[in-house]
Amino acid sequence: KGDDEKLAKDLRTTYLQLQEQNEGDDLAPGPASEADDAVALNAQILASREEVDLLQAQADLVQQRIMTLNDHIAVKESEIQDREFQWGTAKGEVAFEEGEAMTLEEEISVLRSLALKMRASLLSRSKSLPSDLTSALDKKQRDALRALSAGT
Repeated sequence: KGDDEKLAKDLRTTYLQLQEQNEGDDLAPGPASEADDAVALNAQILASREEVDLLQAQADLVQQRIMTLNDHIAVKESEIQDREFQWGTAKGEVAFEEGEAMTLEEEISVLRSLALKMRASLLSRSKSLPSDLTSALDKKQRDALRALSAGT
């Protein structure tokens, strides 16, 4: 609608310019020159309409391209959010596994010390385990040791 108004304004301006040129001529414009002006204006109107149609088609294509790009961007942003969530989850799992590894390393250290003390005790052939050995054990380990002692 706005394009039609602009086109009409441009045509009026062109018509007025043509009239001014004709007024400057010594001969008064006759019916033949007015008909020529009308034909020229009609040709210009048709050419302008074709140009408007081409520009509208181009604008539609640009709009479609923008919409496609916006959809593509939305998909990529969603993928980024998924990857960030997966990365955060993986970081949490790594931290948990590192904590578990540290706990296991501490248990290994305690058990290694226990094994060395038991070996020394067995080599000395004493019937009871040293108190520092049993005090280093937690309840679960002491219960397991008692069960083993009762079984022999």
